[in-house]
Amino acid sequence: MRINRRASCSWHRVASGDTLNGIASAYRSSTATLARINNIRNVNLIFTGQNLCILSKAGWRSAGIKSNGRVTWYAYGALEWSNRHQAHYLLCNAAARYGLPQSLMLAIAWQESGWNQHVIAQDGGIGMMQIMPYTAQGLNRQVNGHYDPYKLQDNIELGAIYLRSLWHGFHGNKTQIISAYNEGGWNVQHRGIFNWRYVNSVHALMRRY
Repeated sequence: MRINRRASCSWHRVASGDTLNGIASAYRSSTATLARINNIRNVNLIFTGQNLCILSKAGWRSAGIKSNGRVTWYAYGALEWSNRHQAHYLLCNAAARYGLPQSLMLAIAWQESGWNQHVIAQDGGIGMMQIMPYTAQGLNRQVNGHYDPYKLQDNIELGAIYLRSLWHGFHGNKTQIISAYNEGGWNVQHRGIFNWRYVNSVHALMRRY
């Protein structure tokens, strides 16, 4: 199968413990399809750090990010759908790759969207991690990326990048990190924490996960 990968692939980086069956299930694909696309002869043999092409059907319809990096506001037609199994798998995978506590990633995603990618908030927050368009643009510049927050995997990737930067900026202080994810790092540094309802809710969710 010949593929224009730049046009049709999203990319999954294999984490420790991943299996091709599990990855296929998370992306609503099949093991055979992933093996064929990625030229994998032994479906039981994939490697940590390996990048796998995932054919993105939704990517053919619409994109929420332009070639110049500008993210469109309220692009409902670009939103992907998700299910809870898929969300849990991808959130845990991102947490492992970025060295974040799994419970933190899962709790913030649930607080923000209830693990729902197909949602845009009134203020413009997009998808699973409720990424604002200007936040996505800034994070993409920071990592020299082109992640589309309207796509499930990219949205989670952006959320993980943001959380990792907050983790380093606040030296692992979970209360400050949680608050900053919601109100912004500058506000936490200069005004302190004033969104205690949000912070306490995420802490409670972390104990569940």
